[in-house]
Amino acid sequence: MPMIDLALARQHLKIDEGDTTEDTLVTQYTNSATSACEGYCNRKFYVDQDALDADYVVARTALENARVARDAALEGVEDCGTRSIIIDHYNSQRAACLRRIHGVVVDDTIRAAILMMLGHFYRNRQEVVVAQYSGATQLPAGAKRILEPYLWIGDLGGDA
Repeated sequence: MPMIDLALARQHLKIDEGDTTEDTLVTQYTNSATSACEGYCNRKFYVDQDALDADYVVARTALENARVARDAALEGVEDCGTRSIIIDHYNSQRAACLRRIHGVVVDDTIRAAILMMLGHFYRNRQEVVVAQYSGATQLPAGAKRILEPYLWIGDLGGDA
């Protein structure tokens, strides 16, 4: 079940009911809009609480497995460069797990931001630079304002 169904996306974009020629493109843009909003919030979005709860358990296990793998890989390694690579790899895995652990169920507010981003992608099919602003590569200001309460900054250190 998608965050935004195709019928709602088509309605938002004002695409005629009988015109299905752009459905693949609209689906792609909807997925990209969802991903862009998730990236801005630094959280994974879920369709419902059951999906969030199921992935929470999987993400906690993945985080613990990443910790164990990091500790095993670091054992006996004295080279700073190698240690740094191992730690960077762990930090990347950790960040991905924490985005899932701190996920959020999509509500109508988040859905509105995704639709704004969808409209932005649909309208701006190629990047157009006007003066210093490149609107095609940023979340629309309205979507940012809508998503602000959902931002997850993350922990500022430590091993969560």
